[in-house]
Amino acid sequence: MAIVQTVLYLFFIPSLLLRHQTCADKRILLSDPNYVLHIESSFAELRAKVYALQNELDTRQDTLDNLEPTLPLTASGATYVRWGRTTCPGNGTTLVYQGVAAGALYTDTGGAVEYVCMPYNPKFEFTDYTDNEAHLYGALYESKVFSATNSGDRAPCAVCHATIRASQLMLPGVSACPSGWTMEYHGILSSGYRGHKAGSQYICLDAAAESLAPFSRNAVGKLLYRVRGKCSSLPCPPYSDGRLLSCIVCTK
Repeated sequence: MAIVQTVLYLFFIPSLLLRHQTCADKRILLSDPNYVLHIESSFAELRAKVYALQNELDTRQDTLDNLEPTLPLTASGATYVRWGRTTCPGNGTTLVYQGVAAGALYTDTGGAVEYVCMPYNPKFEFTDYTDNEAHLYGALYESKVFSATNSGDRAPCAVCHATIRASQLMLPGVSACPSGWTMEYHGILSSGYRGHKAGSQYICLDAAAESLAPFSRNAVGKLLYRVRGKCSSLPCPPYSDGRLLSCIVCTK
C-alpha cells in the first residue's frame, strides 16, 4: 500500500500539476479548493486503476499456479528397463526399444556386474578382433520364475520412457509405490547366483515375465536367480528367513 501511494505521489502528481498549469499571469494556488479537489479526484481515479491492475495480476498468477501441475513435462521424462517383458505398461509410457537381457558370463571373475538390455538391431562399426577382450552373453532364467518361463530360457527386456514423469526408482522388498508415485511394474527381485565367480546386481524381474526359447539347452550366459532374504543380518521381523523378495519400479 505504501509503495503504491509513493509511486502515485512521485510520478502522477507532478504530471497533473504540469498539465493543469496555465500561463504565468494565471497562477493557480494549491490553496484553491477547486484545484485541490481536482487533484484528489485524479489521485483517487489513478489509485483505483492501480488496484484494479494489481487484482488482475493476482488473478492471472492464481490461474497459472493452478495450471502448472497439469502441464506435461515436455522436456523431461524418465526411462527405465522393464526386465522380462517385450512391451511397456502403457500408463503414459512409450517403448524406446525392445531387446534381450545380457551381461558377462557367470564364470568370468573380471566380468561386468550389471545386466544390459541389448537391442535387436545392433550396428557393427569395428571389424578388428582379438580374444583378449570382454565378452557379452545373453541372460538366462535359472529359476522357474512364475508360470511363463522355464529354466534356461532367455530373458527379454524393454526400455520404456515415462513421458510425463521425471524420476524413477526401483524399490526392493515391497509391492506398492510410495504415496505420490506411479507404479510402472512390479515383480520379483533377481540377481546372479551367490556361489558364482562373476559379480552381479539386483534387478526387478516383471511378475508376468515372458521368455524366449534358448538357442540351445546347453547355452551359458549371464544368469538370473530369484532372491531370498536371510535373517543373519537382515532385521527379522519384518523380514522372514528364506522368503522370496518382491520389487516394484515407480516413477514420479
